[in-house]
Amino acid sequence: MLSIAGMQEVSFKFNTEYDYSTLNADNLSFGIKYNVSPNKENEIVRFTVSIVYEASDRKERLAEHSLMMEFHIIGLAELITTGDNGEDVIDKSAAISLLNISIGTLRGAFFMRMKDTPLSKYPLPLISDQLLERELDVANKQISKEEK
Repeated sequence: MLSIAGMQEVSFKFNTEYDYSTLNADNLSFGIKYNVSPNKENEIVRFTVSIVYEASDRKERLAEHSLMMEFHIIGLAELITTGDNGEDVIDKSAAISLLNISIGTLRGAFFMRMKDTPLSKYPLPLISDQLLERELDVANKQISKEEK
């Protein structure tokens, strides 16, 4: 069983100095960063997810928004193995599902923050499970051990 145990805005930044009159979809890029911290004893997984919008032509950061999501998962220990460096590693399909929920929540929060700004016409696109899986594989960013 999965439930959302908490959600908190971590940070929000918007570049008011940029000349948005030159911005179009061709020179706008975005990136997503995340960190995952499980706590097996409390059956809590914490995802901190950030989105960054940049002007591709000038490599200038336009906006950044971060949320922390906490999920309570009964039986979490069954989804965690120990990685090569002794870190806790969550099952890939579970990580993708939780990442999708976190990104979807961030998408909505970011959309609300961008309302009435020049970035309001550029919502965060949907991200396929295949792309998320590739990111998990390539970046090997699945789990960081939570400090106890």
